[in-house]
Amino acid sequence: WSSTFLGNHDFPRIVSRFGNDGAYHQESAKCLATLLMTLRGTPYIYQGDEIGMTNTAFEGIHEYRDLNTLNFYEEWKAEGRDVK
Repeated sequence: WSSTFLGNHDFPRIVSRFGNDGAYHQESAKCLATLLMTLRGTPYIYQGDEIGMTNTAFEGIHEYRDLNTLNFYEEWKAEGRDVK
């Protein structure tokens, strides 16, 4: 018996990765959920995939509120790396 999954923390959200998170967001989310549940094995659903979450689309670093991301950004900037 195997484990089945379409996404995890290392991959983009399944709707954004395999489906269409724009015009066909709802249809894609339902189709991918149905696919996962019909595959043989134990399905694993990553947090948020059960409600059809998509990838974030932030315009810039000023929109992030995650301290780890902000600290990493500042480290890269201090090292002179390209942060665009």
